[in-house]
Amino acid sequence: MHGVVDGHTCCDRPAGAVDVKPNIGVGIFALEVQQLSTDLVSHVVVNVGTKHDDAVLHESPKDIEARVVGPAFDIHRRNIAVYVARRVQSHEREDTAMWLKRRFAGRMTPVTNGDSPFSPNADELLAHNERFVAEFADHGLSLTPKRHLAVVTCMDSRMDIFQMLGLGHGDAHIIRNAGGVVTDDVIRSLVFSQRRLNTREIILIHHTNCGLENLDESAFYDELSRESGLKPWWSVESFKDPFTDVQQSIWRLLHSPFIAYKDNIRGFVYDVGNGRLNEVLADPRHV
Repeated sequence: MHGVVDGHTCCDRPAGAVDVKPNIGVGIFALEVQQLSTDLVSHVVVNVGTKHDDAVLHESPKDIEARVVGPAFDIHRRNIAVYVARRVQSHEREDTAMWLKRRFAGRMTPVTNGDSPFSPNADELLAHNERFVAEFADHGLSLTPKRHLAVVTCMDSRMDIFQMLGLGHGDAHIIRNAGGVVTDDVIRSLVFSQRRLNTREIILIHHTNCGLENLDESAFYDELSRESGLKPWWSVESFKDPFTDVQQSIWRLLHSPFIAYKDNIRGFVYDVGNGRLNEVLADPRHV
């Protein structure tokens, strides 16, 4: 992706640099998208806080999205870059920084190491919510999901379910737990979803590189028992292969006497390396 910012070309600025106006009030943050082949730009960097006009990009949003893809980078960072590129090229030409503030207020925090010291988030999130309330646009959404869809998936923070599936607010129920496994509580939620809120389709989504994958349940239980003096009464539901576990989850739904609508149940494994959903067919022994 080649950019021209405030009269500077890629020859005298970092490749792919995109600067936006400073009136966003969230400080400076950087977004890097890894180069995936020699003909791609190595980085896309968004700097908030510098005094430059909106970027002018020479490639179309579709070109940018098509070129900045691959298995080796954070899907969320790619998506933010694509959103920025789309917005600055839109016919509306709304102030890019103000749009970023609205669209990514909850995500525009410095990229930090996972081992950095913990600090509570609630106060910052409340401030984000105030901005959200000021521009709230979801008045009048129906209690029942517009697509009559329920999605059961993992709580993994790398998975933005609405974004990966192209869903909007009010489209579907999203039921999440560790691993995305079908437990009694997931069935409880699905039964209510179907029988009172009119959903008719269930999509199951596990993912690669899951924290539950290959977890030693016995050692985990022992650790909890030693610390608490109590043996957990619930199952961790670890697994060795997400594809096999999706089949197990499909089986549990098909054989539950409480799930009323079973004709549209499909399962997938999300690849955290490239964002692709890979379908898992039900085990024929279970159908």
